[in-house]
Amino acid sequence: MIDFLHLPQKKYNMKSTGWIISHKKSTSKLTNIYEFKNFVHAFSFLTQVAFLSEKLKHHPTITNTYNKVTLQLSTHDEGDVVTEKDLKLKAEIDKIKID
Repeated sequence: MIDFLHLPQKKYNMKSTGWIISHKKSTSKLTNIYEFKNFVHAFSFLTQVAFLSEKLKHHPTITNTYNKVTLQLSTHDEGDVVTEKDLKLKAEIDKIKID
């Protein structure tokens, strides 16, 4: 599990990219909510996330309603906590150009 109290915020760029770290009992997750121009733009973003996820063999929890997308990252096989896998996927998602 990641030690969030000592996580270098600048290195992982949490605040400026909209990611929120949450803790609940013994679990943790990274969450980001995106809002797009329309459904097509939202789905285009999701398609890019899908390809990145396959490449890294790590998959987010995804919710999509019309032009809004919520991504949640945690490592399920580690007990639903944030690990380096999540931080790597987050960094790749942050590189996606959003219109």
